[in-house]
Amino acid sequence: MMTILNHEKLGQLAYDYGWVKTMAIQLNKHSYTIRCNFDCYEDEEITQAQIISYQSFVSAQENKEQLIAKLLADYIDKNEFENAKVKPTCLLFKQNGGYGLLCDCSWDIEHGIVVYLSPEERVTIQDDIL
Repeated sequence: MMTILNHEKLGQLAYDYGWVKTMAIQLNKHSYTIRCNFDCYEDEEITQAQIISYQSFVSAQENKEQLIAKLLADYIDKNEFENAKVKPTCLLFKQNGGYGLLCDCSWDIEHGIVVYLSPEERVTIQDDIL
C-alpha cells in the first residue's frame, strides 16, 4: 500500500524512496512531466529547508528553467559533446535544501547528469547528488 501525504504547502505527495509528486517543466521549448522528490525516509518529515527551496523554484520557475538551459548549453559546449540529448527526469530536494535537476543524457547513459541550482549552480554527474 502506498503512503500518501497531504502537505499544506506542497500538496499531495506519495512515498517512493522519498516524498514525490509530479510537476511540469519547460526546457528548450519542450514540455516535460518530471518527478519532484523530497529526499527523506518514510518516517521523516520534509524539512523546512526543502520547503523553502521548492517554493523558491516554483516562484521563479521560468527563470530557473532558463538558467538550467544555459548551464546545460555551456556544459555541452565546454565538453564538445556531439548531438547531445538531455531529458530531465527528477527535481531532487536534499534535506539541507540543496537541489538539482537530474537528467538522462546521451553521453553518459549509465550515470546521467545533475544540474545543481542550489547551493551552487553547476552541472556534474548524478552520483554527486545521489
